[in-house]
Amino acid sequence: MSEAFIRQTTAGFSLAGDTEKFLTLPGGGAVGFALGAEYRKERNGRTTDPLVKAGLTNQAATQDYEGGYDVTEFFGELSVPILTDMPFFQLLSIEGAVRHADYSHAGQATSWKAGAIWEPTDGLRLRATISRAIRAPNIFEAFRPSEGQTTNVNDPCAQTNLGLNPNRAANCAALGRPAGFTPLNGGVGVPFIVSGNQDLSPEVSDSWTAGIVLTPNFLPGLQISADWFNIEIDDAISFLSPQQIAENCVDRAGGPDLELCSLITRESNTASPNFFGITTGNSTYVNTSKLETSGLDTQLFYALPLGGGRISTNLAFTYLHRLRTYTFQSRPDLFTVLEGFYGYPKYKGVVGLTYSNGPLTLGWQGRYQSSQALTDISPGISRELLSPDRTGSRFYNDISASYTLSMNGRQEAKFSFGVTNLFNEKLPVMESVQVIDPSGGGFEQFGPVIRAGLEVNF
Repeated sequence: MSEAFIRQTTAGFSLAGDTEKFLTLPGGGAVGFALGAEYRKERNGRTTDPLVKAGLTNQAATQDYEGGYDVTEFFGELSVPILTDMPFFQLLSIEGAVRHADYSHAGQATSWKAGAIWEPTDGLRLRATISRAIRAPNIFEAFRPSEGQTTNVNDPCAQTNLGLNPNRAANCAALGRPAGFTPLNGGVGVPFIVSGNQDLSPEVSDSWTAGIVLTPNFLPGLQISADWFNIEIDDAISFLSPQQIAENCVDRAGGPDLELCSLITRESNTASPNFFGITTGNSTYVNTSKLETSGLDTQLFYALPLGGGRISTNLAFTYLHRLRTYTFQSRPDLFTVLEGFYGYPKYKGVVGLTYSNGPLTLGWQGRYQSSQALTDISPGISRELLSPDRTGSRFYNDISASYTLSMNGRQEAKFSFGVTNLFNEKLPVMESVQVIDPSGGGFEQFGPVIRAGLEVNF
């Protein structure tokens, strides 16, 4: 048995408006602005039953923990219409925002955004944005309680492992490895401390987008947009196992990774039979990872009157050009390719059709995802023998209907009905593989799911 708590305290103020009463730009108009400040205090923890804490039950022993931080933030935003209603400049505007945060556990960090919109003629709009975002370490990453465990570590500096990476020999020698080194106990039962890391710094994300929006005058109700996105996250927080720490301490080009090497303690007594062997270590969270992704998002929406009601269609389509993760950003040669791997289709889309007429609404939605690999597609990875080794492309159909009934002029009753995955479309995967809902809403249901409901508003 355990008890957990979460506490949050917030305070802040903001001011928003424009300069219409005291400043307007000659070719544009009033400048919009917003500014403010916020203080937030977060704290959570867990208290565990003494028997569980002592490892005397059938549950894994867990320890109490409590941690928290406070953050003070200041922010400001501007929207500046430079030109409006001019030839080739129906609109030209720029915007910017900045937020500075001071975290008690992670130091200071600043996020910002800058963007521009240019509308050279009615119905054509170009837009672009660059930004920097941050994520501070959460409470568990920073304050996870220390717990001891023993584990096996295959020492990368051992004589039998030295040739498995071209950088190991030089890096192990730089750390003081003796010739012919072989761990005394073979790396079995090495004590490690698993804990949080209060020295973590915020993750940093740099991104840019550029796109176009079309709303042609000759076809009212139609809107088409397309945006290319590019995102890179540096200093991402990862939890490292003892084996990962030991290997990547000495596998980096240009010398040992001193941050990772500091998490391992080796025998320093030259008279000891286990000289240079790993004696203890700390398995923890480190700002060591990286993520890169890019792709294209497109949307189409069109609506028009039909039969006394209104029919609309929408299409959202994404092309995932690149999605790569690097467990160690100092090792750009080691990365995982995710675009096209199971759960990350290179092409996916949602198309919908809705008809509404008074109290009646009818809808259909189709969800598409392209074929995905069931084995690791990263370079240098041996392929597992699976049959089939790809999912094949899939298309799911959903339908819905609702009817709203007015009662006494003030009450309403809404009847709804829907079927998800109408034709029982399934991914051809092994039972041991988790099947992810392509809409991102959990596990894909095996078989149609029927929903019916009644909502009454008084």
